[in-house]
Amino acid sequence: MLVKCSSRDRRGSAVATLHRLLAARAGIHRSIALAGILLLAVVTRAVGIDHRLVHDEGYTWLVGSAPSVGSFLQRLAAFENTPPLYYLLLAPLPLGDEPWVRLPSLVAGVAIVPVLYMVIRPALGTRVALLSALALAVAPYAVANSNLARGFMLADLALLVALWGAIRAHDRGSTRWWLVYWTGAVAAIYTEYDAATTIVGLGLGLVALAPRHRVRTFLLAALPALALVPWVHELSRSLGALHVTKVAGDHVPVTPASIRDQLVPLFYGETGQGAGAVVRTLALLGLLAALAYGLRAMRRRGGGARALLVLLSGAGAGTLVLHMLAPVLGVEIFDVRYLTFLIPLGCVVLAQAVATAPLRGLTPIVAAVLALAGIGLAIKRLHRETEPDPHAISELVRADKARTILTNSAVIAYYFRADHAILDRPLNFGRDLETGCPTCPRPIAVVDDTQVGSGPRPGPGPTVRVGHFVVRLVQ
Repeated sequence: MLVKCSSRDRRGSAVATLHRLLAARAGIHRSIALAGILLLAVVTRAVGIDHRLVHDEGYTWLVGSAPSVGSFLQRLAAFENTPPLYYLLLAPLPLGDEPWVRLPSLVAGVAIVPVLYMVIRPALGTRVALLSALALAVAPYAVANSNLARGFMLADLALLVALWGAIRAHDRGSTRWWLVYWTGAVAAIYTEYDAATTIVGLGLGLVALAPRHRVRTFLLAALPALALVPWVHELSRSLGALHVTKVAGDHVPVTPASIRDQLVPLFYGETGQGAGAVVRTLALLGLLAALAYGLRAMRRRGGGARALLVLLSGAGAGTLVLHMLAPVLGVEIFDVRYLTFLIPLGCVVLAQAVATAPLRGLTPIVAAVLALAGIGLAIKRLHRETEPDPHAISELVRADKARTILTNSAVIAYYFRADHAILDRPLNFGRDLETGCPTCPRPIAVVDDTQVGSGPRPGPGPTVRVGHFVVRLVQ
């Protein structure tokens, strides 16, 4: 039997087909835009990946290159104030060149961009998600940390995964998403101890969103803390090494001026850091105004945006406030490098502010400016070396026919590892082998970093300065 289709049915079918085609087209455009942003993130971060190591990166290599588990734990406790995850990721890598030492940071710094997009899009839409990802792709401080062999970007990626799991766990109540939250939280805490400040804020946000199940939600949110129990012994061992083989972080007094000076470079990069006090104050006021506008816009959206707003606010407040309170307990973590998770959070709020601003065409203009800024940042970083050339030091050592190299710098130990350089005075602690090793083959080249502790060790012999290193020959 033949069934005739009415004109209304045909029109409905045509409309449905058109909607599918438009959705497919929008999906293609979205994928192309995200791919372009990801490419920009890769380019800005890959530039400079082979630059010479800086002070802290030397100790990252020293721990990551440990020949055994016992040596790994001993070096970690003696020289670092951080958990083991970043260094464990280095263990299987060759570490013969600088990019290998920085590889986990580079991968995390790139991966965090599409992850932010996926976290934000369901609640705030494609436009805000893409703009957030673009802003993070070119954020100067995030780019710089992606070229730094430390755990900051890895911790930020893990925290963003925890945020992703928290949002979906609230929306769906799924055990699978609670597992995502727990995995991200545990990975973050095992990368940087101070990531716990963000987890505390995130957990309080989850509790605030579940007024009828506060106790259950609190217990689920606090569960990652149990993961630290097996590590308590090593943490105690690390604390016992303070002022014996290593030092704590630099003390930064918490004042309105210091808060400004930590937040401005976080979002403006070196441009903000090098500006005068008045300019930095105006920059902070402008930033706070834009953030307030974006938060207000998110609040007005309602729905999933409200839950995201609560969790973003909790994570941001936990990160900033608890870092500010930490010095009261003698924990010196109030420093811009420990506040980097505020960057992706801020990118989301600022993107929302731009997307809802009553200025027609503002979003594509801002996107174009950000893309150009990213290209400019990559060009600026291309040939920018900040550390002295180790080859210049090597020429001095070889010219003097030194048979033993002593140093207080793990960076020198890295570049002269083939010459079996001895790190006898790490961070200016330890036994000075210049006088304490009469059997060491001579001549001895003492290569000390003037920026470590009280500076180079005193002693006889001619000296030559190479950047912030001093080379001294002892016959």
